[in-house]
Amino acid sequence: MDFSNLDTAKKANEGTFLHLKHPGSGVRMHEGCDPATGAGGDPEKKVGVWMLGKDSNKHAARTHKRNNARILATDTQTVTSEESESDTIDMICNLAIGWQHIQLPGGENIFNEKNVKEFFTQFKWAAEQAIEHSLTRSNFI
Repeated sequence: MDFSNLDTAKKANEGTFLHLKHPGSGVRMHEGCDPATGAGGDPEKKVGVWMLGKDSNKHAARTHKRNNARILATDTQTVTSEESESDTIDMICNLAIGWQHIQLPGGENIFNEKNVKEFFTQFKWAAEQAIEHSLTRSNFI
């Protein structure tokens, strides 16, 4: 069998689009959709985030750096739940490479590290979708 078509690292390094689903209805959201249901909106304007995959070089480098720091720490150091959650948000932010039709409360829509962290910290449902997307290799075939 020729495995060349099963190289998930290539697409994981390029990134793929995560079309965000409304947290209540599960409907894929579009610019101008009904905020209560996610229905409607402009079908040409998908709301979502471009994500790298877990097989990407960037994710591997971040994972090695984090794990090496923990290995070098004292044996008595423990990780708190808050640190674990923060680490997860940092992982998602590291994998996010762009977004479209996302506007933060207050009107900010520029994709940058600060705004991405604010978005995924405030909207945990979007963070969960981003994690699932990036960790699912079939999204990168």
